[in-house]
Amino acid sequence: MVSAMDEQLADCREVFCYFDSRGDEKISVQQVGDVLRALGQNPTEAEISRCCGSYEKEARLSFEDFVPIFQSVSKNREKHTVEEFVEGLSHFDKEGNGLINVAELRHLLTTLGKMSGPSASGVGGDNSGYVDDNDGGDGAPMDASRDIAHVKAILEEAGVTDYDPRVVHLLLDLLYTTTSGLLTEAKAISQHCGKMVIDETDVQIAVEFSGLLCDGKPTRADLIKMSSERNAQPLPQIRHNFGLKLPNDRFCLLQPNVEWRGSDRTTADLLANNTPLTVGQPPAHGGYVDDSLQQLRPEHVTNLLKRPADEDFDV
Repeated sequence: MVSAMDEQLADCREVFCYFDSRGDEKISVQQVGDVLRALGQNPTEAEISRCCGSYEKEARLSFEDFVPIFQSVSKNREKHTVEEFVEGLSHFDKEGNGLINVAELRHLLTTLGKMSGPSASGVGGDNSGYVDDNDGGDGAPMDASRDIAHVKAILEEAGVTDYDPRVVHLLLDLLYTTTSGLLTEAKAISQHCGKMVIDETDVQIAVEFSGLLCDGKPTRADLIKMSSERNAQPLPQIRHNFGLKLPNDRFCLLQPNVEWRGSDRTTADLLANNTPLTVGQPPAHGGYVDDSLQQLRPEHVTNLLKRPADEDFDV
């Protein structure tokens, strides 16, 4: 039976080999911190320097050399409790009432921690602009954000009181995706009208054409009405000399302007009159051939659409 330690070492070896760029089952000293963090550890630079102090900067460590470092960092890993987290936040409670200013907390997260600006913008609060420092052990700051509060209000209005917390985040994703698509369509409509800003009419047209406000497929009357509103908007002006310059139709193969002028006599007439061949040498197999096909001259070709030389190309 495989023990938990063996499973942990197998996972460590798999991650370790992922960072092996040379195929010699070794990693450089500079990669030790990355491997440890990939394994779920959070060592400081001081801890990494202390564990790798006996190796040179250009040295490469095998998996057997890495295992003691991993075990040492795992033992020194601190387990922070909710009480310790609240105690740390209490140092920023200047008034001693158990509340922290939202702007100050967001500043601390973006400057002292690893949280980025968009992530820190999800930190909300009540109407007074404060966050309770006792809320935070169960993800309450995220629930306090304005968008999540609006989604919860919609669920309450719909009579939905018992739901999985992940439903709120799924609805938020749908809200962001739908809003982004509507804004893209509204921007295209605004640019089509030659406007620099998106107004309420552009958004309304985008919503109507997306079908979000329809119970099903829009009726024919609704489509005609919306089409009339959109067609009432003027089309953009075409610039002068815009597009490719095409040659005159005289040189266009799709409309040939020449024809062949053949003889009025048919093969039946020649056979009826028993006319002998007089043009060129007779073919070996004998027979009669229309001499108009043998005596082809330039005047037999007529230009039906002949134009002056200065009109060969459109100017």
